[in-house]
Amino acid sequence: MNNGEIIALTFLISAMFGVIFHLYFKQRSHRHKSSLPLNWRKFEKSIILNDIKGINHYGDLVLWNEHLDACI
Repeated sequence: MNNGEIIALTFLISAMFGVIFHLYFKQRSHRHKSSLPLNWRKFEKSIILNDIKGINHYGDLVLWNEHLDACI
């Protein structure tokens, strides 16, 4: 292989990884955005019912959601 082929192959592989990561994070962002209101309501309900497991579970889901500031 000459240098041109190596550079082209490296660029194509890098671009492929870039597209894959972009699609993954776009899908993850959409999933987080759509699940936040439901998780927030379940978290509040768990607080009212003093459900420790529910508070822990839904609190983690709400805490790690990247759209948390949109709910408050």
